[in-house]
Amino acid sequence: MKTYTILICAFCAFALSSCSHERTGSAAVDAPNAPTTIARSAGSIYDVDMMFDDQNGEHISWQSLKGKVQVMAMVFTHCQATCPMITYEIKHAEGLLQESVRNNVGFTLISFDSKRDTGAQLRSYSDAVHLDDHWQLLHGSQEDIQTVANLFDVKYKELPTGDFSHSNVILVVDQQGHIVFRREGIERNPEQIAAIIKSLQ
Repeated sequence: MKTYTILICAFCAFALSSCSHERTGSAAVDAPNAPTTIARSAGSIYDVDMMFDDQNGEHISWQSLKGKVQVMAMVFTHCQATCPMITYEIKHAEGLLQESVRNNVGFTLISFDSKRDTGAQLRSYSDAVHLDDHWQLLHGSQEDIQTVANLFDVKYKELPTGDFSHSNVILVVDQQGHIVFRREGIERNPEQIAAIIKSLQ
Protein backbone atom coordinates (compact mmCIF):
# COMPACT_ATOMS: atom_id res chain seq x y z
CA MET A 1 0.00 0.00 0.00
CA LYS A 2 2.85 2.37 0.81
CA THR A 3 4.45 1.78 -2.61
CA TYR A 4 1.10 2.32 -4.35
CA THR A 5 0.59 5.66 -2.55
CA ILE A 6 4.06 6.82 -3.54
CA LEU A 7 3.37 5.98 -7.19
CA ILE A 8 0.08 7.88 -7.18
CA CYS A 9 1.73 10.95 -5.64
CA ALA A 10 4.52 10.81 -8.20
CA PHE A 11 2.05 10.66 -11.08
CA CYS A 12 0.08 13.65 -9.77
CA ALA A 13 3.24 15.70 -9.38
CA PHE A 14 4.28 14.86 -12.95
CA ALA A 15 0.90 15.71 -14.45
CA LEU A 16 0.74 19.04 -12.65
CA SER A 17 4.11 20.08 -14.02
CA SER A 18 4.55 21.87 -17.32
CA CYS A 19 4.66 19.96 -20.59
CA SER A 20 8.40 20.40 -20.45
CA HIS A 21 10.49 18.75 -17.80
CA GLU A 22 11.95 22.18 -17.02
CA ARG A 23 10.25 24.32 -14.43
CA THR A 24 10.78 28.07 -14.14
CA GLY A 25 9.74 30.51 -11.48
CA SER A 26 7.53 32.43 -13.91
CA ALA A 27 6.04 29.40 -15.64
CA ALA A 28 2.27 29.33 -15.90
CA VAL A 29 0.46 26.79 -13.74
CA ASP A 30 -3.18 25.90 -13.27
CA ALA A 31 -5.05 27.81 -10.60
CA PRO A 32 -5.80 25.33 -7.82
CA ASN A 33 -9.39 26.49 -7.38
CA ALA A 34 -10.21 27.52 -10.95
CA PRO A 35 -13.94 27.36 -11.76
CA THR A 36 -15.00 24.50 -14.00
CA THR A 37 -17.86 26.42 -15.58
CA ILE A 38 -18.57 30.05 -16.30
CA ALA A 39 -21.59 32.04 -17.42
CA ARG A 40 -22.06 32.75 -21.10
CA SER A 41 -19.53 35.43 -22.08
CA ALA A 42 -20.90 38.77 -23.23
CA GLY A 43 -18.77 39.05 -26.37
CA SER A 44 -17.93 36.67 -29.19
CA ILE A 45 -14.41 35.31 -29.59
CA TYR A 46 -14.96 35.73 -33.34
CA ASP A 47 -15.03 39.53 -33.09
CA VAL A 48 -11.27 39.40 -33.73
CA ASP A 49 -10.01 39.13 -37.33
CA MET A 50 -7.32 36.42 -37.60
CA MET A 51 -6.08 33.84 -40.10
CA PHE A 52 -4.59 30.41 -39.41
CA ASP A 53 -3.36 27.40 -41.37
CA ASP A 54 -4.72 23.94 -40.62
CA GLN A 55 -3.37 20.40 -40.79
CA ASN A 56 -4.41 20.18 -44.44
CA GLY A 57 -2.45 23.27 -45.47
CA GLU A 58 -5.60 25.34 -45.92
CA HIS A 59 -5.93 28.97 -44.83
CA ILE A 60 -8.65 29.25 -42.20
CA SER A 61 -10.39 32.44 -41.15
CA TRP A 62 -11.03 32.56 -37.41
CA GLN A 63 -14.58 33.68 -38.17
CA SER A 64 -15.15 30.55 -40.28
CA LEU A 65 -15.40 28.54 -37.04
CA LYS A 66 -18.61 30.38 -36.24
CA GLY A 67 -21.88 28.53 -36.78
CA LYS A 68 -20.96 25.31 -34.99
CA VAL A 69 -20.48 24.48 -31.36
CA GLN A 70 -16.72 24.32 -30.88
CA VAL A 71 -14.69 22.45 -28.30
CA MET A 72 -11.35 24.26 -28.13
CA ALA A 73 -7.97 23.96 -26.45
CA MET A 74 -4.42 25.21 -26.86
CA VAL A 75 -1.68 22.56 -27.08
CA PHE A 76 1.57 21.79 -28.87
CA THR A 77 2.38 18.52 -30.57
CA HIS A 78 5.79 17.89 -28.97
CA CYS A 79 4.22 17.92 -25.51
CA GLN A 80 4.70 14.67 -23.60
CA ALA A 81 2.51 15.39 -20.57
CA THR A 82 -0.75 17.31 -20.30
CA CYS A 83 -1.43 18.09 -23.98
CA PRO A 84 -2.10 14.43 -24.86
CA MET A 85 -4.39 14.26 -21.83
CA ILE A 86 -6.35 17.27 -23.15
CA THR A 87 -6.58 15.81 -26.66
CA TYR A 88 -7.75 12.42 -25.49
CA GLU A 89 -10.33 13.86 -23.11
CA ILE A 90 -11.88 15.88 -25.92
CA LYS A 91 -11.71 12.81 -28.17
CA HIS A 92 -13.47 10.78 -25.47
CA ALA A 93 -16.19 13.44 -25.23
CA GLU A 94 -16.60 13.27 -29.01
CA GLY A 95 -17.09 9.52 -28.76
CA LEU A 96 -20.01 10.05 -26.38
CA LEU A 97 -21.95 12.02 -29.00
CA GLN A 98 -24.37 10.62 -31.53
CA GLU A 99 -23.34 11.12 -35.15
CA SER A 100 -26.16 13.62 -35.71
CA VAL A 101 -24.73 15.78 -32.91
CA ARG A 102 -21.08 15.33 -33.93
CA ASN A 103 -21.87 16.68 -37.39
CA ASN A 104 -22.76 20.03 -35.80
CA VAL A 105 -19.65 20.26 -33.62
CA GLY A 106 -16.08 21.27 -34.35
CA PHE A 107 -13.07 20.19 -32.32
CA THR A 108 -10.30 22.76 -32.61
CA LEU A 109 -6.77 22.65 -31.25
CA ILE A 110 -4.61 25.77 -31.57
CA SER A 111 -0.85 25.26 -31.25
CA PHE A 112 1.38 27.41 -29.09
CA ASP A 113 4.35 26.34 -31.22
CA SER A 114 4.37 28.55 -34.32
CA LYS A 115 7.91 27.39 -35.16
CA ARG A 116 7.64 23.59 -35.11
CA ASP A 117 3.94 22.92 -35.55
CA THR A 118 3.72 23.35 -39.29
CA GLY A 119 0.78 22.03 -41.27
CA ALA A 120 2.71 18.83 -41.99
CA GLN A 121 3.51 18.33 -38.30
CA LEU A 122 -0.12 18.91 -37.34
CA ARG A 123 -1.22 16.38 -39.97
CA SER A 124 1.27 13.85 -38.62
CA TYR A 125 -0.04 14.41 -35.09
CA SER A 126 -3.66 14.16 -36.23
CA ASP A 127 -2.97 10.85 -37.96
CA ALA A 128 -1.00 9.50 -35.00
CA VAL A 129 -3.84 10.06 -32.52
CA HIS A 130 -6.56 9.15 -35.05
CA LEU A 131 -8.48 12.43 -35.18
CA ASP A 132 -11.36 12.46 -37.64
CA ASP A 133 -12.65 15.10 -40.06
CA HIS A 134 -14.49 16.95 -37.30
CA TRP A 135 -11.13 18.19 -36.00
CA GLN A 136 -9.13 21.23 -37.04
CA LEU A 137 -5.57 21.73 -35.86
CA LEU A 138 -4.43 25.31 -36.35
CA HIS A 139 -1.12 27.14 -36.35
CA GLY A 140 -0.45 30.81 -36.96
CA SER A 141 1.68 33.81 -36.15
CA GLN A 142 2.93 34.40 -32.64
CA GLU A 143 0.77 37.52 -32.50
CA ASP A 144 -2.42 35.61 -33.35
CA ILE A 145 -1.53 32.79 -30.96
CA GLN A 146 -1.16 35.36 -28.17
CA THR A 147 -4.53 36.85 -29.12
CA VAL A 148 -6.20 33.44 -28.81
CA ALA A 149 -4.49 32.88 -25.46
CA ASN A 150 -5.86 36.23 -24.27
CA LEU A 151 -9.37 35.31 -25.44
CA PHE A 152 -9.17 31.95 -23.65
CA ASP A 153 -7.35 33.34 -20.59
CA VAL A 154 -4.56 30.83 -21.16
CA LYS A 155 -1.08 31.60 -19.83
CA TYR A 156 1.94 30.17 -21.59
CA LYS A 157 5.69 30.64 -21.74
CA GLU A 158 8.24 29.30 -24.22
CA LEU A 159 11.14 27.60 -22.48
CA PRO A 160 14.79 27.48 -23.62
CA THR A 161 14.21 23.89 -24.74
CA GLY A 162 11.60 25.05 -27.27
CA ASP A 163 8.82 23.45 -25.25
CA PHE A 164 6.10 25.39 -23.43
CA SER A 165 4.88 25.79 -19.90
CA HIS A 166 1.17 26.57 -20.01
CA SER A 167 -2.15 26.42 -18.26
CA ASN A 168 -4.40 23.54 -19.31
CA VAL A 169 -7.78 24.79 -20.47
CA ILE A 170 -10.71 23.21 -22.33
CA LEU A 171 -13.54 25.40 -23.58
CA VAL A 172 -16.93 24.89 -25.17
CA VAL A 173 -18.00 27.78 -27.38
CA ASP A 174 -21.51 28.20 -28.76
CA GLN A 175 -22.45 28.84 -32.38
CA GLN A 176 -22.07 32.62 -31.99
CA GLY A 177 -18.69 32.45 -30.29
CA HIS A 178 -19.70 32.87 -26.65
CA ILE A 179 -17.70 30.81 -24.17
CA VAL A 180 -20.24 28.73 -22.23
CA PHE A 181 -17.83 26.37 -20.47
CA ARG A 182 -14.23 26.76 -19.35
CA ARG A 183 -12.29 24.31 -17.25
CA GLU A 184 -8.73 24.81 -16.10
CA GLY A 185 -6.72 21.94 -14.69
CA ILE A 186 -6.21 18.25 -15.36
CA GLU A 187 -9.50 16.93 -14.00
CA ARG A 188 -11.00 14.51 -16.53
CA ASN A 189 -14.74 14.73 -17.14
CA PRO A 190 -15.59 14.02 -20.80
CA GLU A 191 -19.18 13.25 -19.82
CA GLN A 192 -19.63 16.83 -18.62
CA ILE A 193 -18.21 18.21 -21.89
CA ALA A 194 -20.51 15.95 -23.93
CA ALA A 195 -23.55 17.00 -21.88
CA ILE A 196 -22.82 20.69 -22.46
CA ILE A 197 -22.41 20.11 -26.19
CA LYS A 198 -25.77 18.33 -26.33
CA SER A 199 -27.47 21.17 -24.44
CA LEU A 200 -26.40 23.61 -27.17
CA GLN A 201 -27.94 21.70 -30.07
